[in-house]
Amino acid sequence: MLLESKLLNTNKFNKKNYFKFLKSFKKLGYKFVNFKNIKEKKNIILRHDVDFSLDLAKKIAIWDKNLGINSYFFFQYDSPFYNLLTTKNINTLKFIQKLNHVLGFHITVKKKSEIKKELFLFSKLLAVNNIKFDKIFTIHKVGEKKQKLNFSKYKNFYKNKSLKIYYADSGGTFRFGSPLKDKEIILNKSTFQLNLHPVWWVSNKNTTKKQKIKSIKKLVVNTLNDELSSYKLL
Repeated sequence: MLLESKLLNTNKFNKKNYFKFLKSFKKLGYKFVNFKNIKEKKNIILRHDVDFSLDLAKKIAIWDKNLGINSYFFFQYDSPFYNLLTTKNINTLKFIQKLNHVLGFHITVKKKSEIKKELFLFSKLLAVNNIKFDKIFTIHKVGEKKQKLNFSKYKNFYKNKSLKIYYADSGGTFRFGSPLKDKEIILNKSTFQLNLHPVWWVSNKNTTKKQKIKSIKKLVVNTLNDELSSYKLL
């Protein structure tokens, strides 16, 4: 597993290494499972927080499907970078849903009453378009509040006792070490949650972090321009 763990640096986050990385856990006997059927050993919940682009999420969704993995995609309904309700993004959500991935909300911490209203409203708007978001959520930029936020009928993804081990590529790197070097994972086969952001992986080149950030800025501008052009003046 040490060879695979060396792949996990910012310069080597790309499609080829994404496949190698996830296959490494299968070699260890792990299964990628649904949140509802999780066990304490040899299970992984693969999740993708979509911070910038649904186009990138679509690509990752296809990769996961090719790997035989049903993963979780969490979207921001109040994102400053994309609008869930444009025709293009509605079609993308339907596409990801048809691949049997699970959709959920990635929420920003604010007044609880506001979030409840927003969850209700956007669930209804998406349902009208035949898109089902499961009643689960993750939290965007949370700190200590991530386990304290609760809503009736919704499950907080951070509160499951079997998901105490958590690894994420936030900021384009595994800041707390490689999951392939964690003894709880390698030796004890403990269940864990893996959060991979599409924006860092959807590339066929070993670009540097600086180059990736430049690409993200360009992507954001292009996405916003596309969405603005989809609106027609009355």
